[in-house]
Amino acid sequence: MSLIKLARADIQLGKPLEYAIYTETKQLLLQRGQIINSPDLLAKVREMGVFREDGVGRPKTQGLLMSVKPKLTDEEEALPERTDSADRDEVPFPSLRKGVEAFQLSALTDNDAANAPFRVAYLGVMKDVSIIVTPLTGFPVDALREGQELNAKMFSGRHIYEFRTIVAKICVEPFEYLHLSYPSRVRQIPVRQHIRVEADVVAKMLTNGLQPQLHEARLSDISLIGAGATSSSSVFEVGERIKISFKLHSGGWDRPVALTTVIRNKRVEEGLTRYGLEFVSMPHESRSTIRNYLFETVTQTVIPD
Repeated sequence: MSLIKLARADIQLGKPLEYAIYTETKQLLLQRGQIINSPDLLAKVREMGVFREDGVGRPKTQGLLMSVKPKLTDEEEALPERTDSADRDEVPFPSLRKGVEAFQLSALTDNDAANAPFRVAYLGVMKDVSIIVTPLTGFPVDALREGQELNAKMFSGRHIYEFRTIVAKICVEPFEYLHLSYPSRVRQIPVRQHIRVEADVVAKMLTNGLQPQLHEARLSDISLIGAGATSSSSVFEVGERIKISFKLHSGGWDRPVALTTVIRNKRVEEGLTRYGLEFVSMPHESRSTIRNYLFETVTQTVIPD
């Protein structure tokens, strides 16, 4: 078949693919209409260069990779959301309708160094067959072996899922990815709709206007959508949009976070002002840092880079 190389603009994050995409050696990667929701996967696909088949519509065969958010059937769309009160400790592998915020693997050995968890990106699933992931942090896949048992932790929607899995297949072309055995049951840990954890983090809040001023604050709690901040300054008003910067300890390092927030509430207690902040504009790097900080705090693990 004849292939035409795609431009970078032809492959967009979060948008359905207009073409089935192939490697230079004519291996089908993703079907037309599927969605890439992982920035890391998007970067890998763009870097290696992909192609489309000239003059051919939607392929009938499945690609090597599956959509991160597969299209739901009418029956699945009609199903109500499960509530925490109905959840059980052991459940079937979830549908992951809300995507995967974080995914980590660790080996099951007596060697603490070898057990260090590493991050992976969830690519897709072949139901009852395998889960497909790719390492995110340069983890050498040759340190793993087929048949090796791993412990997995995954954060999706309102739950953290834990399960044992086995490395079913290690693939290095066209990039590194793993097939993990499909678990029959997983342990489900319910969390709040938006995980909020306690914190003790120094922050800087920047006023708007012609002469912006920095004010010191301390974050007492944080989530992916907002934070609680306490400051000796009471200059900020409810509804005001401000910039805030701070550092979070994640992956063994202090990582900078800078974003835009809106003051949603304000109260004065014992000479200090307590602000409720809503995050309204967040770069991908800052979101990833907060997400990993929350995941590490909730699971009590550290995900090294």
